[in-house]
Amino acid sequence: MKYSWLLFPLLFFLPAGCSEPKEEYSGGREIEIDCGPSAPEYLEDYVDFSDFEYVRLEANDSASIGSVRKAMVFDGRIYVEDHRAKGVYIFDREGKFIKKPARLGSGGQEFARIDDFQIDRELRQLIVLDSENGTLTFYDLDGDFIRRDTIGLEAVYFETTAEGYLFYQNPYDSPQDDSQPYHLIRTDKQYRIQERLYNQLEVSGLGIPVPSRFAKDPQGNVLFAPVYSPFIFRVAQGRLTPEYHLKYSWGNVLDAEDLYSADSDPKALLDRLSEGAPLYFNGWLIENGDQLCLQTQKGLVSTYTTYFDKESGRSLTLFSLKEDASNYRNILFHPVVGSDRGYYISAFSDASAIGLMKLEQARLPEDFKNAVLQHTDQDNPLLIFYKLKDF
Repeated sequence: MKYSWLLFPLLFFLPAGCSEPKEEYSGGREIEIDCGPSAPEYLEDYVDFSDFEYVRLEANDSASIGSVRKAMVFDGRIYVEDHRAKGVYIFDREGKFIKKPARLGSGGQEFARIDDFQIDRELRQLIVLDSENGTLTFYDLDGDFIRRDTIGLEAVYFETTAEGYLFYQNPYDSPQDDSQPYHLIRTDKQYRIQERLYNQLEVSGLGIPVPSRFAKDPQGNVLFAPVYSPFIFRVAQGRLTPEYHLKYSWGNVLDAEDLYSADSDPKALLDRLSEGAPLYFNGWLIENGDQLCLQTQKGLVSTYTTYFDKESGRSLTLFSLKEDASNYRNILFHPVVGSDRGYYISAFSDASAIGLMKLEQARLPEDFKNAVLQHTDQDNPLLIFYKLKDF
């Protein structure tokens, strides 16, 4: 059985130092995260099945996807990145395969790594990031190659802006001639560095494979979601402004300062996260128009999903996965890998888990339940588009 999505991917641990005093942040709109034992168990209880759809992605020799890390929808096309970054794939809105423009390999238009992708909606282009080669590669919306640019950064996430780009680098990827491990780099369209932002202490190497560290709201503002932090920032020229402040109303919440000052020994750091299973925001943030979705980690497992309604200020926190896995069918709706015009997008791929999901007890539309039951390991993931009832 595939349990890899449940585990915190531990790559290696490198504490990043900082020679200047840590900047203090305050303010931001409050998002309550209630991780108490009374948190609802099943996401299906809050899904609006009157406005719901699913798309089975076509599988063939050119399109064989393990699991989806990130999905974007634009102009009648669905763009997905494979969880193990084997490629970026393009499908039409009905799931028919169009092209696999980005793939790993040593050829002239291939990639050493595929870290992130974005859709530039103004230029109508697909852009793919390779951190190992330090490049951005541009395609048209159908996946035809346009050009490849060298950016001179070892960035692992990026976002487009009106002036250029925002790049996120892990501390161990920061330029060696810098005295500070800056994580955010703002450039113009020619990749000339305009600003270096966010040089907070971080324990790097805790490789949480989130879809992105960035999210763009309907007004075009870019949000930045650092791991462990109680803040989600809006990135403006010259500064980071707390846009949201996460308030935990229950549980053993991780003291980030305590973690930052921990012994650099890998086992000691791992013990900090595993003993007592502290709660912390793992940086998984999905912007969805009038709502946000984010994940809270408990120890080493993504345990809670929080939905936040911007207009009312209300939040809904549910178990993503209980410790005994009794609500395992939540993997149909969690994790959220993207959004589209008010719909959250999740991706189901693990046919071996169907027996654990207790589908006979599920309050799901019969056609959807049958689609899940018929899923096999030879199939590509089932993309699920859902909205929530009022909460």
